[in-house]
Amino acid sequence: MIGLFVAFIAKERIPAVNDRIQAWISPASFQAIKVCREAALSQSDTPAFARLIRLGEATATQKGYFIDGILLGEMDEQGGERQVAVSCYVDEKGALVKAHREEKVFIPPMSVPSVTDE
Repeated sequence: MIGLFVAFIAKERIPAVNDRIQAWISPASFQAIKVCREAALSQSDTPAFARLIRLGEATATQKGYFIDGILLGEMDEQGGERQVAVSCYVDEKGALVKAHREEKVFIPPMSVPSVTDE
């Protein structure tokens, strides 16, 4: 029982463990996710400084897979990090059909003015 709990935590917290479990449970959908991850990294504006923040999930379609939930961090023009959501369609043979990138806009929380008694 404890081993099962440890495996679940490892799956959620360690990407390599999650990948190995996904590859074992559903090799075709895992391959589609890998294709989309590779496309996300290679299509980055700065591929040498891009990283995967969220690894994505596959949903079966009639002719392949829709991959959603990939979040890419890449270096922006000022040297900070820009986050880009990536989704893809991958056919049943594992070929990328289309990748879509959408920059995530960070909106800082509103500052609440402090109220002082004067």
